[in-house]
Amino acid sequence: MRVIKDSFSNKESRYTENCFVELMSKAAYLALDDIGVETGAIGTDKIATDFVQRVLYAITTTRQDDQL
Repeated sequence: MRVIKDSFSNKESRYTENCFVELMSKAAYLALDDIGVETGAIGTDKIATDFVQRVLYAITTTRQDDQL
């Protein structure tokens, strides 16, 4: 998520949100480590930002659609 966020201010970066969503959507196997921490679901008062929710939703939806 940090690398994607960096691309917002670094227009030269090739590591954009779309790039990562595409890469993670096409991976044969994808392990999302500490996803509960990112989304604020485990032992924290942290709430997932719109950005985090949008990226995770795009990845999981695309992967699910590709399986159909």
